[in-house]
Amino acid sequence: LSTSCFNPPSSEVDSLKDLYYSTNGAFWLHTWNVTSSDPCGAWYGVTCSEVMGECHVSQLTLAANNLVGRLPNSIGNLTYMADLELQSNQLWGSIPSSIGDLVQLQNLSLYSNQLTGSIPTSVGDLVQLQNIAMYSNLLTGSIPSSIGSLVQLQKLQLFSNQLSGSIPSSIGDLVQLQYFYLFSNQITGSVPASIGNLVQLQYLYLYSNHLTGSIPLSIGNLSQLHYLQLFSNQLRGSIPSSIGDLVQLQNLAMYSNQLTGRISPSIGNLVQLQSLQLFSNLLTGVIPSSIGDLVQLQNLVLSSNQLRGPIPSSVGNLVKLQYLSLSSNWLTGIPSTIGNLVQMRILAFSSNRLIGSVPSSIGNLCQLQNVDLSSNQLTGSIPSSIGNLTQLQILALFSNHLAGSVPSSIGDLAQLQDLQLFSNQLTGSIPSSIGKLSQLRYFSLFSNQLTGSIPSSIGSMAQLQALDLPSNFLTGSIPSSIGDIVQLQYLYLDSNQLTGSIPSSIGNLIKLQYLLLSINHLTGSIASSIGNLVQMQYLFLYSNHLTGTIPPSIGNLVRLLNMQLFSNHLEGRIPSSIVNLVQLQDLYLYSNQLTGSIPSTVWQLPSLRSMFLFENNLNGTLSRDMCQQHGLTGLYLGVNSFHGDIPSCVDQLSGLTALDLGDNQFTVNASLRLPSSLQYLDVSSNRLNG
Repeated sequence: LSTSCFNPPSSEVDSLKDLYYSTNGAFWLHTWNVTSSDPCGAWYGVTCSEVMGECHVSQLTLAANNLVGRLPNSIGNLTYMADLELQSNQLWGSIPSSIGDLVQLQNLSLYSNQLTGSIPTSVGDLVQLQNIAMYSNLLTGSIPSSIGSLVQLQKLQLFSNQLSGSIPSSIGDLVQLQYFYLFSNQITGSVPASIGNLVQLQYLYLYSNHLTGSIPLSIGNLSQLHYLQLFSNQLRGSIPSSIGDLVQLQNLAMYSNQLTGRISPSIGNLVQLQSLQLFSNLLTGVIPSSIGDLVQLQNLVLSSNQLRGPIPSSVGNLVKLQYLSLSSNWLTGIPSTIGNLVQMRILAFSSNRLIGSVPSSIGNLCQLQNVDLSSNQLTGSIPSSIGNLTQLQILALFSNHLAGSVPSSIGDLAQLQDLQLFSNQLTGSIPSSIGKLSQLRYFSLFSNQLTGSIPSSIGSMAQLQALDLPSNFLTGSIPSSIGDIVQLQYLYLDSNQLTGSIPSSIGNLIKLQYLLLSINHLTGSIASSIGNLVQMQYLFLYSNHLTGTIPPSIGNLVRLLNMQLFSNHLEGRIPSSIVNLVQLQDLYLYSNQLTGSIPSTVWQLPSLRSMFLFENNLNGTLSRDMCQQHGLTGLYLGVNSFHGDIPSCVDQLSGLTALDLGDNQFTVNASLRLPSSLQYLDVSSNRLNG
């Protein structure tokens, strides 16, 4: 075999020309001068070699060359070709069956095209083939059983197509196979037991298909296997104990299946394993203590199963572990040995049945970035050693039974972005050291038993987007420094015992969307600076002791969806500027001391669904303009001093389900027509006519 020759047979030259013309060769990135009769050495990507005294095309390499079109049938005339590389082009149509005539072919690379149709059965004739790369096309149909004839094959790469049918049992004949990539197809059926014959296999990727049945016991024969990826299928049954024979395995991923049974103790034999992912299955029983023998392990993800019992203390042997997720199981107890895992980055134990306290040894994990122990039954206090976790970005301890105070050392978590301690039994005050968390974006302590005032240092949290402190026993005034948190979008301080006035500095929070200060003891007037909050969607100030008028600047809140100011001592008129609130859906102003008439502009609000104005001192008549509110479902005007006729057009409010006009001075005509949608009506204590 010589690599330097000229003038191959005309049949081979014609085949190359056919390829040129069928794939728009004039527009290739590297085109050919097809007027030349000798392609050897002159045409880009064409290599010729001498075979038994004759010159033949032996290699065609046109990868990423903008070939657009079909492969011609005459491609099969290049019978001495050993290497065909046409990947990363825009080839479409089916692979011609004549491909099977390339009997000297060792490498077939057609990946990253738009090829359709099935893999021709004639591919089984390519007995010299060592590599098939047809991935990232649109191939359909099943894998031909003739593929089992390719006994020299080392790499079979068919992933990211639309292949269906089952894996042929003849696959077990490919005894030289090292790489088998079939993921991201629509393969059905079970994993054939013959797969255990592939004793040279190092990489087996069958994930993201529709495989069913159990994992064959013979998988334990693959003693050279490094990666086993079976995730995102519909596999059932237990993980065979023979898995423990795969002593070279580095990565095992079987998540998102329907596997049942226990994790076999033989898993501890996989001493080279670096990643074990079995999450989102139906695994039961305890985590075997032999898991502690996997001393190379960096990722252990067993979440979303039905595992029981305590987390084994042997997990503390996994000193290289960086990611440990056991969330959404039925586990109990955190071993103190967790403190040995000094390389840990992510620790996720949420939604279990963990009892006992958070071990103080957690403070040893100084590389931690994310801790999630939420939704358990943990008791005791938050250990002050938590302050050692200076790389921590997320701390989620919510929905437990944690007691005691928030440790001041929490202020040492300079990288913290998300602090979630809500729904516990925490007491004491919020430590002023919280102000040192300059990177914090989300701070949630609601539903605890916190007392004391909100520290003024909170204004130093310049990146904060959500401050969530409702349902505690916080006292004192809202610090004016809150106006310094200019990134704030959500401010929830409701259901506390806060006093004093709403600071005018709140008008600095121009990104605020939710302001909930309801159910407190706030006094004073609503500052006109509230009109600066032009991004506001929800304004809840109800159940306080607010006085004064509703400021006209409220009309600047053009994005407002829901305004609830009820159960205060507000007085004066409803400002006419309310007409600007074009997105307002619900208006709650009841149980105040508002006077004057309903401004006619209210009836121009296009999105209004419900309006609650009862128990005020409002008067005047109802305008016929109200009948334009076809989206109105609830109108509550009871216990005021309205008078005059109820507009006869009220029956045009086709969506109205509740109408409360009771305890006014309306003239109610018995012949008044009402909308058929009405479910609740109160016109009592008015003037009935007829």
